[in-house]
Amino acid sequence: MAKKFSVDEWALKKVRLDMADQFVPDVLIGNAADADGRGILLQVTIGGEVADLEGLPVCLAWSHPNGNQDLTRFTAVDASKGLFKLYYPPAMMYPGDVTARVSIFAGSKSPITGSRDFTIHVERNPIDEDRAMSDESFSEFKQAAELLYSTNSRLEEAEEARQIAETARATAEELRRQHEDARVAAENERLAAELERDAAELERLAAEAEREAAEEDRSLAELARVEAEAYRAATFAEIEQRSKGWLRYYCADGEWDTSTREPIIATPDTSTLYFVPEEFPSDDGQWVEWMWDAQGSRWEKLGTSQATFEPITADQMDAIIAGTDTDEGGSEVMTRWGLRYWLTKLRGVFAALVHTHSASDITSGTFGTARIADGAVTKDKLEKTLGDSLSHFKLGAGISGFEVRYVQGTQSLEFHALLADGSTRCFGAFPSSFVYSKRENGTWTNIREA
Repeated sequence: MAKKFSVDEWALKKVRLDMADQFVPDVLIGNAADADGRGILLQVTIGGEVADLEGLPVCLAWSHPNGNQDLTRFTAVDASKGLFKLYYPPAMMYPGDVTARVSIFAGSKSPITGSRDFTIHVERNPIDEDRAMSDESFSEFKQAAELLYSTNSRLEEAEEARQIAETARATAEELRRQHEDARVAAENERLAAELERDAAELERLAAEAEREAAEEDRSLAELARVEAEAYRAATFAEIEQRSKGWLRYYCADGEWDTSTREPIIATPDTSTLYFVPEEFPSDDGQWVEWMWDAQGSRWEKLGTSQATFEPITADQMDAIIAGTDTDEGGSEVMTRWGLRYWLTKLRGVFAALVHTHSASDITSGTFGTARIADGAVTKDKLEKTLGDSLSHFKLGAGISGFEVRYVQGTQSLEFHALLADGSTRCFGAFPSSFVYSKRENGTWTNIREA
């Protein structure tokens, strides 16, 4: 199948530039008879990869020996891939060698860079158009050429319109992209705020869970407290009940389980001891004691008492008294014999609560009068002692004599002063009082008593 004719594939010379100093390997060809019939299909690369020249003008700078020169702009085929095309302008299509280079511009007058110069050889038109004007066939060719030129002009206009539309599209796309970026940024902010809200909600839920857990713990603790209080009240009531005295109940046949010996009582009483016959009764025990645990709703076996006792020995008591006993035990009991031995040992360590001493044992202190027995101080010893004491006294005016008398059996002394007028003054010292009296005409009168 024949390939469809394409002017671009037919007339455009493919030129590839990878760097500014690269040579165009061939001399490009043009023809004076061409009407936008030849040109260049330019591919710009960098390091072998297509160059994105979106928005950058690419032009052909050329100069003809006849003085014609210009900057002819390439048409973008796909600027993002560095692909452009250009048809040689009519002003260039005169026989001769045209010097040209490719220039890339950032603006209309500021080239970024240009290629090495290369040559476009324009061949002479083999037909003399002036001499062939009457030739109908040539006129048809001329018309065809004019039609082709017109078509190319319309294509250029369409391409220019396309480029304008593409620029508008690119501008709109840029605005759309900016708006999309703003939308994405706003969405990201919304998502971030949503994440923060979710995090705050998680924290709230965690705090709520902790609060609920704490509340549950508090409720459990309160329940335990209530149960403990109920148990305490029940126990106290039970103790109070028991403090009034245990009741005893001896279970009859059919009121206890024959295998477990556990009582079978429909309504047990917590203050009653239930006695069940022993499976193997002996002198040590005839009954098994049970009590009802109301708190646990179960029977509690008290069992039988089979305690054994060891009496304390004399050696152990001697060690206790001597302070050498270091045994931390102490489960022995005191027997009556041991109590007699213990009292005997104590009498050798401590004096009796009531006891006596010899007078020779007393080395200090003063005896009370009650402690001196009657007759313990003789009349001769007393008179001598008092005489020695009174010998130091001097009689005052009006006193003719002084006499001391011990009243036998009364534990008292009397001091008699004989006055000049014949009366007597007496000072009586008794165990519980002191009396000052006088005697006149045979009669004693107390003057003062203390």
